[in-house]
Amino acid sequence: MHDFNANRLVIYLWEEMKGHGMRFYSYNGEHLEVTEVEDPVSRSTPEAKPLLILPLHLGKKMLELLAKELSKQGIQTANENLLQGKLLSTEKHLEDMRELVKQWSQQLKPADPELTKMWMEFIANKNHS
Repeated sequence: MHDFNANRLVIYLWEEMKGHGMRFYSYNGEHLEVTEVEDPVSRSTPEAKPLLILPLHLGKKMLELLAKELSKQGIQTANENLLQGKLLSTEKHLEDMRELVKQWSQQLKPADPELTKMWMEFIANKNHS
């Protein structure tokens, strides 16, 4: 959560409890505190205290470092998974296209050299006009 008025990053840590309610974890400067809320209106319910509050510039840096470390551990964001899926799909498509071109090139007869020469001259003249 970003607090625009105070220019700070506010981080809440919670988990949903079985059945109903949520368990929030916060840090009071000395130790972790756990607050259970039966029916929270939202994750920013008044009973919940943030785990961490940082100036925005430090918060962004911390999140960047955390993302790098998670990536090293093999944990990817949803966006990274989506990009990886798109990349794999594109690579597969290129493989398929290469195979098709290979098959087509084996079926084609060599072009008539005179026709090829005429075509190249036509293209060259078209580019100069």
